[in-house]
Amino acid sequence: MVKNSGIIPSVSSITTDDPTKYRHILTEIIASTWRACTVEDVETGEPFTAETVIANSPSFGYIHCAQKLQILLQIMFTMPWSATSVFAHPLFHLDYSKTSVEKINFYLTLLLKSLHTRQATFIMVNEHVPFTYCWSPSLVPKPIDWPPYINVSGFFFLNHDATADKKRPVDLTGAAG
Repeated sequence: MVKNSGIIPSVSSITTDDPTKYRHILTEIIASTWRACTVEDVETGEPFTAETVIANSPSFGYIHCAQKLQILLQIMFTMPWSATSVFAHPLFHLDYSKTSVEKINFYLTLLLKSLHTRQATFIMVNEHVPFTYCWSPSLVPKPIDWPPYINVSGFFFLNHDATADKKRPVDLTGAAG
C-alpha cells in the first residue's frame, strides 16, 4: 500500500514486482474467511455455520462464502464505496493540484457505467447486496442516485440515541449556512 499510495497497484508496480509474491498471504486470507463461516466454536466445540455474512467492502472472499453457503450478505463500511455522481470513489486517483477544476468536474459528472474489474463487484451490483454506510446522514447525506438497498445509518455507538444522527447541531448549521 505504501509503495502504491493506495489499494490499487500502479502499472509500474505490477510490471516490476513478482506477481506471486503475495499469493500465499491472499490464499490464507481467503481460507480464513471460509473458516470464519464454517468452523466449529473453539470454546465449545459446537458446529457452526454462518447464517449471514457481514463484511466490509475491501475485504476478500466474503461474497464467495455467502454465495457458496446460500446465505445473506450485508456490507457495512465507513467510507463511500458505491458508485455515485455526487462524489468520486475513494480509490479514484486524480491529482487535484495538477488538474483544472473543469476537468475534474467533467470526470465526476460523466455518469459512465462502472467498469467492473472483478466478478464479485459485478455480482454485488446485480444482486442488490445491501450496503450500510456508517456515517451521519447530517454530515454526508445519502446520494440521491443510490438505490434503496444502499443506506446511510449514522455512526455506530453503544447506548446511543439514534435520533441524534438526524439532528443538525446549531453551531454546524450556522457555519454551513
